[in-house]
Amino acid sequence: MSTFNQSTTSSRSTMTLALLVSNGSFNAMTYMQARKQANVERDETYEQMAKYVEKGVAARKRSHMEVNPTSKAARRIKRKSSSFLYVLDNGILRLGKPKDSSWWINYVQFSDLIMQEMAIRKKFRERFRLPHKYWKETFVPKLKSHPLFEQWHDGRMYAFGKKESSPIELLSLAALKYLGRTCTFDDLQESTFISERTIQRFCRAFVEYGSTSLYDSVVIAPTTMEDAARHMHEMELAGCPGAVTSMDGTHAPMLRVRYGLKQAHKGHKLDKPARAYNVAANHRRCIQHSTAGSPCTWNDKTLIMHDEWAMKLKNGEILQDVTFYLYERLEDGTIASTLYRGAWAITDNGYLNWSITVPPFKFRSEKKILRWSEWIESIRKDVECTFGILKKRWTILSSGIDARSIETVDQVWKTCCALHNILLVIDGRDAPWTDEGDETNCFAIQRLNSGDNEETKECDNLPENIADVVRDANAEAKPIRLMSLEDFRMKLVNHFDILYTNRKLVWPKSIPRKTVI
Repeated sequence: MSTFNQSTTSSRSTMTLALLVSNGSFNAMTYMQARKQANVERDETYEQMAKYVEKGVAARKRSHMEVNPTSKAARRIKRKSSSFLYVLDNGILRLGKPKDSSWWINYVQFSDLIMQEMAIRKKFRERFRLPHKYWKETFVPKLKSHPLFEQWHDGRMYAFGKKESSPIELLSLAALKYLGRTCTFDDLQESTFISERTIQRFCRAFVEYGSTSLYDSVVIAPTTMEDAARHMHEMELAGCPGAVTSMDGTHAPMLRVRYGLKQAHKGHKLDKPARAYNVAANHRRCIQHSTAGSPCTWNDKTLIMHDEWAMKLKNGEILQDVTFYLYERLEDGTIASTLYRGAWAITDNGYLNWSITVPPFKFRSEKKILRWSEWIESIRKDVECTFGILKKRWTILSSGIDARSIETVDQVWKTCCALHNILLVIDGRDAPWTDEGDETNCFAIQRLNSGDNEETKECDNLPENIADVVRDANAEAKPIRLMSLEDFRMKLVNHFDILYTNRKLVWPKSIPRKTVI
C-alpha cells in the first residue's frame, strides 16, 4: 500500500474511533463495522480519482502532442507495438490506420493510376510474386468469398461494433510477402499499420486455405488416361512413352520443433530440423502431387511407401487405361512394337526396385545402356528444376518455416506448391512444349553423340506411326506393374536405342514467353 493510502486509512480510523468514544458507544463490534464502511468508501473514492486522473492525463497528452509532436508523451505512444503516427494535412498527429499505409494508397486506392508504370508493376511482382492485375481482380475476390476469411470481409465490425476489420487486401499482401520474402511480422506491421497478432491470425487462415481449397484446385494428380495425356507429351517426344511424371524427395527446414520430435526431423542433409516430401512433377515444372509431409530422417524408399498416389499406381488402381508401344528388334533384325499398359515415373536410384519407378543404371558398361542412363538423367532434371524454382520464388521454404506445429509447416509447403502452379498458368508456361528440331543444337543429344561416329549409325527405316509395326495384333497389352524392373528397363533401353540410331530422338523445348507483370 502506498504512503498516501496508509495515511488516509489511518486518519479515517482515528476519526471513527473518536466519534465512537464521544458517543459513549465504543466496543469492538461497532468499531470493526465502522472501519469496514470506511474502507469501502475509500476504495470508491480512489476509483473515481483514478478515472479522472486517467482522463486528464490522456487529454493533456493529446493536446501536448498536437502542440509538440516530439514531446515525451508523443514518443511514448509511438513506441507502442500496435501504434503508428500519421500526419494530417494540417500538421496534427494521430494514430495511423491501415488505410493510411503506403501499401493501401499505392496498391489499392490509387492502383489504377500508379500501376500504369511497367517498372512499378514489375516491382509489385517481385515483392509479392503475383501480378497486380491477377491479385486485384481474381485472387482477392476469392479470399473475400471464402468462409475462412469471414471475419475480414468488407464492412465487418469487431470490438462491440467500435472498430472496422482490417482490409483483406493488405492482409493478403502481407501473407504473400511473408511466404515470398520471409519477412517478420513486425516488418509487415510497419508496412500495413495492422497489428502483428492480426497478421499472424490471417496467415494461419491463409495457409489453411492454400493447403486445402487452393491446393486441391490447382495441384491435380493424374488418375485416368485423359488426365495423364496432358503430362505425357514431352516424355513421348523424348523417347519415354508411358512416363507420366518425374519423382523425387525434397525437404523444407523448420526453425522451431518440439523437443520430442527434434531427433526424428534432424537428417544428414541439413543442419536444422526439416520435413520431407515426395513430389511428382511433369517436364513443364508443374507439380502434380506431393505427400503431406514426413520426418526428415525418412529416405525415398520410406517416403514412397507412404505415398498414396504412388501406391495406387503400383497396385493398379489408377492409370491402367494408359497404353503405349515400345520398339524392339527381333532375331531376324526386323523392327516390331509391343503394346504395354500402365504408367511409370522417372526416378533416381534411391527408390525401391519397382517397375513403375524407373531409375538410370548404376553399373553397366554397354554403350546403349550408358546412353539411355545419361538421357534419363537429363530428363529427370525437370523435378530438380521444379524444386529450385519453388524454393527460390518462396524463400520461406529454403530459409526455414517459423511455426510451432508440423501441421502448419505442411500447410505452408502445400500453399507454396499451389501458388507455384498458379504462376505457371498465369505466365503461360503450362502449355505443351515442342521438339528441338535440329538435334545438333541440343546439349543432351550432343552428350550422347560424344565419342560416336555419325556415319556408322545403322538406320532401320522406321515408319512414321509406331502402331504400324505391331508384333502381335491379337495380343493384349502387357501390364508393366507385373513386370520386374530389370525386364521393363531393358525394354525401354532397346526402344531408346532404335530411336537414337534412326535419328528419331528429339529433346522437348519450351516456348519462350515473357513473365506477366
